[in-house]
Amino acid sequence: MKAFHKALMMVLGTVMMAAAPAMADQPSYVRVRSISYAGSGCPAGSVSQSISPDQSSVTLMWDNFVAQVGPGQSLSQSRKNCQIALDLDFPSGWSYSVVRTRSSGFVTLDPGVTATLTASYYFQGQMATARLSSNIYGPTSRDYQVDDVLGLSTRVWSPCGSQRALNINVAARLSAANRNARGMISLDSPLGGTLGSLQLQWQRCR
Repeated sequence: MKAFHKALMMVLGTVMMAAAPAMADQPSYVRVRSISYAGSGCPAGSVSQSISPDQSSVTLMWDNFVAQVGPGQSLSQSRKNCQIALDLDFPSGWSYSVVRTRSSGFVTLDPGVTATLTASYYFQGQMATARLSSNIYGPTSRDYQVDDVLGLSTRVWSPCGSQRALNINVAARLSAANRNARGMISLDSPLGGTLGSLQLQWQRCR
């Protein structure tokens, strides 16, 4: 299967949290406390991770995130998702929001087949959710890259006064107008490449 890098999009890829620690608009440090995941697109043991020496970024690599549609494929194979909980440690008095995601990968679709990539972001204990969605239409067979920016009105911010996990749900879904049509989209990186990036914006609590 052809290699595919993703950030969902998602998610998950390199998380750029404190590129310039001395800047006034960023906290002095950001560390990854923990990362957990579960879902049909990321069964136990199928996601590898590494944290940078300064703990300011995390890289995730998928082994088994593949959605397929066509003859012989069940409905469950056409929809895959991964729920990630990212717990960050940073100084009090700061709040952050997801502002940009970059996703890339490989997709092959017959005519009449559509691949939909979605990502949602919310903080533990909060109702507000930010959502992103991108469609790819067949016929096509290619590498792709998707850059998404969340508008000011759609961003969700971590609560001031407490540090709660950022929850990210990444999903890939295939739909076909013709039951004999085939399609596949993979979120995998067998060669160990970075899957993508999730960029955060910081602001001081008032």
